[in-house]
Amino acid sequence: MENSINDNMDFNEMKEQIKLLREKLNKETIVNEALVRNILHNKVQKLERQRRTTLIMGLLWLPVSIVMCRMLLEISWAFCIVTLVYGIIAAIFTFWTHRGVNSYAASNGNLLTMAENVTRMRTLGSRWLYGSIPFLICWLTWFYFEISSVINQSEAEGVLIGGIIGAIIGVSIGTYKYREFRRTTKEILNQIYELKEH
Repeated sequence: MENSINDNMDFNEMKEQIKLLREKLNKETIVNEALVRNILHNKVQKLERQRRTTLIMGLLWLPVSIVMCRMLLEISWAFCIVTLVYGIIAAIFTFWTHRGVNSYAASNGNLLTMAENVTRMRTLGSRWLYGSIPFLICWLTWFYFEISSVINQSEAEGVLIGGIIGAIIGVSIGTYKYREFRRTTKEILNQIYELKEH
């Protein structure tokens, strides 16, 4: 009888310890999720700042470049319109690919949905890059022929050299930004999947 009472007390004590352990684990999970969401919020804000900066710079550059090309260099309207359309398509594409990836979703939304949106954004960003490179090569070639037709050969070569230097600088900055974008999105995905494993 005494053994049965002791066993019952031990059993009740074990149940209490398990209950306390579960409560601690639940609190730890909540704290971990809050910390991860805070980190995600900061990383997504970084992406939002990069996107805003890129869009503002691009949208400011477009009208200036069109005016410079048309007024100063007397480049054809066709070239200016193609440049403008490409810039507008790039801005729309950027907004479209980033939908569902924002700091509110990182703080309050479904993390699995956010992971899907980030994955989609990464994939579309890569596709855009592979589509843009051939276009930009054609665009630079067209630019050279446009310049060659309105100014003499030595000046056209000077403009071409300046364009090549500008392109190298642009490609360097673009590559750095693209790699930073890929690294940040990979970190976001890793954090989400790590949290979901626990």
